[in-house]
Amino acid sequence: MAQARMRRERVGFGWRPANTAPSDYGALLREFAACETSGLPLRVSNRHSDATIYDCPETNLAMRFWHDTGHVLFGLSFELDDELELADHHLEAVRGEGFGPDTMEHQLLHADTFGQTFFQLCTGLFVGDQVRFDTNCTLFGVEEAVARERSALRTGR
Repeated sequence: MAQARMRRERVGFGWRPANTAPSDYGALLREFAACETSGLPLRVSNRHSDATIYDCPETNLAMRFWHDTGHVLFGLSFELDDELELADHHLEAVRGEGFGPDTMEHQLLHADTFGQTFFQLCTGLFVGDQVRFDTNCTLFGVEEAVARERSALRTGR
C-alpha cells in the first residue's frame, strides 16, 4: 500500500477497481494520459482479487496500480522482457524496505510477479488462485507451481 500511495502522489491520481481495465499497453498509455489530465483514478482490474497473497483485495488493487503505472513510468510494455524488468523494479523496492531474498515477503512477491508472468507465458491465462500458485512457487519452484496450476485448471480444482 505504501508503494501505491507514493506512486499516487507522484502521478497525481489514484486508482479504482473496475470490471474492465486497460488490458494492453496502448490502452494503458491512453488511460494514464487521460488520468493525468483529468485527475480521475486509473481503472485497475478487480478480477481475481479474492485469493491473493496480500492482506485484502484492496491491497491487491493497490499492487495492480503500482504495477500498471510502473509500465508507463518506466516505458515498459506488456512483453515478457519488460514484464520481467518491471518485476525486478518491484523486488528492488521491497529489498529497499529491508525484505531481502531470504524473506517470505520477497519470495512471495517474486512468485507474484515473476512466477505469474511465466504462468501467463506458458498458458495464456491469468492465475485463478494466486495464493495457491504463489505458495507453490515458494515451496516447489516456479516450474512445479506452473505444472500444478495447469493441472488444477484442467481438473477444475
